[in-house]
Amino acid sequence: MDKQKAYKEKVNAEIDEYSAKLAALKTKLKSEATDVKVNAMERINELEQMLSHVKEKLTDMGDVAEGSWEAIKDRLEDTRKDASASIKKLFTDHDKSNKEK
Repeated sequence: MDKQKAYKEKVNAEIDEYSAKLAALKTKLKSEATDVKVNAMERINELEQMLSHVKEKLTDMGDVAEGSWEAIKDRLEDTRKDASASIKKLFTDHDKSNKEK
């Protein structure tokens, strides 16, 4: 398997995992206090947009030349890392707010 295909599969799997986690959190938030819910839902919507953007860029990459692909991958990787860190922070913040109750 070439590097480009392996990278796309890895990132798509990660996006699917994060999307499932965000969907589960949305369901869980239905029973939360309004202020907590509103804040978390805003962050979830932003994160879903980030994930959608990453997935769209993966699709746009197609089969580009190796040199061009590496440059695109580097920019995409920055966005992917930002989304990943933001999702982890959302879950950490949500867990922390639940423990404070």
